[in-house]
Amino acid sequence: ELHDDMRHSTMSMDVQGQPTDFMPDATNWEVGPSFFQRTRQQQKVWLQEVVNGPYFHVVATMFILMNAVLLGIQTDTMARQLNDTEPLIFKVMERLFCVIFIIELALRVWASGARHFCTQDGWQWNAFDAVVVGLQSFDVLLELIVAGLQDPNSGGDDLRGNISIVRVLRILRFVRIIRVLRTLRSVSELRTIIVSIFGTFRTLMWTLVLLFLVIFMIAVTITQIVTYHLMQGTDDSQQDALQEHYGSLGNSVLVLFQAITNGIDWKDMLNPLTLYISPWLALPVCVYIGFGVFALMNIVTGVFV
Repeated sequence: ELHDDMRHSTMSMDVQGQPTDFMPDATNWEVGPSFFQRTRQQQKVWLQEVVNGPYFHVVATMFILMNAVLLGIQTDTMARQLNDTEPLIFKVMERLFCVIFIIELALRVWASGARHFCTQDGWQWNAFDAVVVGLQSFDVLLELIVAGLQDPNSGGDDLRGNISIVRVLRILRFVRIIRVLRTLRSVSELRTIIVSIFGTFRTLMWTLVLLFLVIFMIAVTITQIVTYHLMQGTDDSQQDALQEHYGSLGNSVLVLFQAITNGIDWKDMLNPLTLYISPWLALPVCVYIGFGVFALMNIVTGVFV
């Protein structure tokens, strides 16, 4: 009897002492968010912390670099073997990286929201990633479709000669190597270098314009002199040597640019002029070399340093 009285008293205290918020009343289920809504919000908050954390970007950057290394190995293998058929391991790794990048992009979109993903700071990088991942996914999907349409008994020869667009796309898919540039977003030192380079573009552009104008004037003058000399008639050895360097205005511009950028030894481009036309041509060429090396090149170096 004492045990029954104690159990009855305990049950009475539980019922009477329990807060009304926890009473199993139907009206209490309508107050505040439901359990599943609270769980979804907590998951989104946790996902935002993970995606915005440093480790997520480090892991994503590592996968991007690994994909770049894979593309390099694949390109080297195809160049050495001159074979259009890819090893199975490359196909498996490409599809694996494609799935990883899709998951990574989906997590970022889910964490920030589709609208905020396209309008937040750095949305250009987000659009860049979305385009590259989309092209990679399209390439893998197209490859699967082509593989499904091929006749197993033909070894793939029935479609290789008819769908040249597939080869073009297989070459263009290596354009996704440019996603390596996304590592600039994760490494502050690389961003500083790139910002510094872009900051000097205006000065560098005008320096190159000045260099081109100087080269163009010298090239027009030398090309006219060589052309008039060839019109007077020369032997084949002189004609070949002069036309090799100054046979056209484009060749003259290229030779003069190479002469001040160590593309060729400027003595090699000067010898045909001094031997076959006039030794006095060495004077304007030396002035041009001195101006280009000691003036313009120092200005370009000073802009970047």
